Amino acid sequence: MRSINIGLFGFGCVGEGFYKILTSQPNSPFTIRKIVIKDETKERNVPGELLTTNPDDVFSDPEINLVVELINGNETAFNIVSQALSRRIPVVTANKKMLATHYGKLRQLVAQFETPLLYEGAVCGAIPILKTIDQYFRFDPITEIAGIFNGTTNYILTRQFEENSAFGETLLDAQKLGYAELDASSDVDAFDPKYKLKLVLAHAFGLDVPTDQILNLGISAIKEQDLAYAKNKGLKYRLMSKVVRREQQISAFVLPTLVNTHETAYNVNYANNFAEFKTDHGEEHIMIGKGAGSLPTGSAVFADVQHIATYGKGYQHEDTNDYQFTNETVLEVIISANNPEDLSQITFEEVFQEYASSDFFYKTGKILISELIKLQSAPVFVGLTSSEVFSPQTEAVLSLA
Repeated sequence: MRSINIGLFGFGCVGEGFYKILTSQPNSPFTIRKIVIKDETKERNVPGELLTTNPDDVFSDPEINLVVELINGNETAFNIVSQALSRRIPVVTANKKMLATHYGKLRQLVAQFETPLLYEGAVCGAIPILKTIDQYFRFDPITEIAGIFNGTTNYILTRQFEENSAFGETLLDAQKLGYAELDASSDVDAFDPKYKLKLVLAHAFGLDVPTDQILNLGISAIKEQDLAYAKNKGLKYRLMSKVVRREQQISAFVLPTLVNTHETAYNVNYANNFAEFKTDHGEEHIMIGKGAGSLPTGSAVFADVQHIATYGKGYQHEDTNDYQFTNETVLEVIISANNPEDLSQITFEEVFQEYASSDFFYKTGKILISELIKLQSAPVFVGLTSSEVFSPQTEAVLSLA
């Protein structure tokens, strides 16, 4: 294993966790030469001579041969990563929004400068999803993926079902515990798991799907009546990320989903994540673990650093034209609202059931994913009621149960 001199950008939750793991290694070939921070007045448990607010202190150091990018920003992070790659400095990052937003450009830079970019920590923390897809499933085609890709919403939903906690109170607790940012919209509105799902689609099927084409509806509009509906049926809601392959067509989405006692997601609680894969030959594979947090995500970042030190290369997946992404598939859902007019504007393929009270209204039925995308800013709650995904042409069924 060759010696690695690291320029670290960011020393927040994940950055500090990565630093603790790296500096605890005996006879380590890794050295952190500089840590670029934003706020120089904040006290940090690290030697002061390592800290700087100037990114040029990293890029002007000829001894630094690896950049680890762990900041919160999107465009700033992209500038750091692209500058490193263009200088042929390998990069490890855990910034899923930056990766999802600039995925195509980053892939071009990796190819142009023949320099690795690794980002296992960007998808479900300590669970090695991307490496498993690239290495284990490379020769066993994936047919379905289902998982909980966001610990914040899983923590909230678990407490709502187990403790009858109010949404606002539980979100505040999640923020205090470090599971959620002060602006938690990326979590509760399901953008965070959508960014992760985009990366999974790229590795599993070689597809660079624009993020605005991937359906994401979160839990911010969930109501007490929605929770009561689930409990009365012996079910729970979980925010699920799902992918289905039917022949050469791929459908993918993030939706609150009703799960029963026989499904893995039912017993994945609090901030834990999981991913379940179905393949042509190996059938079902399930991975459960910590999807967020200082040390869990820091461990995934450290594993990527070790990978570069050992092999000197990045991921092996390739872009392909073998698959086509589509939103012209049908899901079975329940859509609820406080105002009946909000439901009347929604186009169902088929309605199974309608309910109305003085302050709660819902419909269950079949609806195209392309129609659900239009509801991202609507004052309604959408839940997936069946794990079946229907083709509008054939009504053939694929099960994710």
